[in-house]
Amino acid sequence: MTWPQIDQHREYIKSLLGTMTVSAIHQQLRNERKLQESISSFRRWVHATPPEGAARPQVTALRDEFESGSEAQIDWGFLGQWITPRTGRRHRV
Repeated sequence: MTWPQIDQHREYIKSLLGTMTVSAIHQQLRNERKLQESISSFRRWVHATPPEGAARPQVTALRDEFESGSEAQIDWGFLGQWITPRTGRRHRV
């Protein structure tokens, strides 16, 4: 993982975040401090690393209480690829 390499520059990044774009900070780190990580990894790190003292927003879903077994839940997400045995074609599941 490349985040430990980015995290070494945490204080420097924090000092620039209000004054420069994320792309410009990344370029400056590449030029001045020889950071090798990609802009994509850098953006993910910036997005996932809140400033100290900042609370991440938390979502609480309120729902009624139901008797056990009286409701079904569906997760809407991507599970992976499935190959149909009959046709051999891949499908997103």
